[in-house]
Amino acid sequence: MNKEQPINRISRPDLRVNPRKWSGSGSNNIASRLAIIATVTAVIGGIGLVFIYPYFNIERFRKYL
Repeated sequence: MNKEQPINRISRPDLRVNPRKWSGSGSNNIASRLAIIATVTAVIGGIGLVFIYPYFNIERFRKYL
């Protein structure tokens, strides 16, 4: 270290993140988990109605072609 530099340095901030600070409340929020599960279920259900159901019921949908 150069003699002209000050001896007292600014402390380095702690960059580690506590996982409890990731959520807004810091606790196990059941409502947010249920909202995520409901959204994933709705997306999978929509994909099933649009793609999978017509595939398994091809005779029913051939009359529309």
